[in-house]
Amino acid sequence: MAALGVGYDLAATTFSTDGRLFQVEYAGKAADNSGLVCALRVENGIVFAAEKLMHSDLLVPSWGKRIFTINDKIAIAISGLLPDARQLVTRARDEAANYKSQYGRVIPVSVLGDRLSLFMQMYTMYAAARPFGCSILLGGVTDGKPELFLIEPSGLKRGCYGMAVGKGKSKQEARNKVETLVDTLPTMDIQRGVIESAKIVLCLHDEDEDRHMELEVSALAADMDHAVFTAEQTEQITNLARGELDAEE
Repeated sequence: MAALGVGYDLAATTFSTDGRLFQVEYAGKAADNSGLVCALRVENGIVFAAEKLMHSDLLVPSWGKRIFTINDKIAIAISGLLPDARQLVTRARDEAANYKSQYGRVIPVSVLGDRLSLFMQMYTMYAAARPFGCSILLGGVTDGKPELFLIEPSGLKRGCYGMAVGKGKSKQEARNKVETLVDTLPTMDIQRGVIESAKIVLCLHDEDEDRHMELEVSALAADMDHAVFTAEQTEQITNLARGELDAEE
């Protein structure tokens, strides 16, 4: 790619001769260089599971979270560069607060997705800017209905039943596993969804490549505000998921 991109990857506004934007592709590679993040849209809510890679024993385990609360009914899970992630989370919270102030109601998940995707796409249009090195899984509940969206570094937004982003090879394998659950997701409850999302992340974690890993899990529903599970709850979920994985082998 380096040879193909020479001269065409100096600005996000420059198309190559075959119509590619190399800086947008590089941003996608940055999003693929972090831990695996998975989200499922179940019958009554959304569940998230994230693989937080700890590259040093000196790091505090709770550092560098990948799942963020936007408001009580909307959350974001992000793979990619954490500084970019925090900028997007701040933008999402501002958009949600402004909508509530202007219209007197909670922002619909799809509307927030549109605004975030336009914000990310704007950073692919100017030579003085660069695309965000993040992929976003935006999930929430609007009028009692769960919704899940994938937003890519290019600004493309897609609605999903379930999705995984993050580590390149593991990402595709995780998506294949999510596809096997599509038929059961509409009737799956939150508790089952949490276990299934944890199983997807845990079974694809490569302990030889990334020795230190912390699982992060959260959920939200129409009758439950978004909450990230505590360390004790996550340990219980991990033990249940590993037990089921061992039984399936």
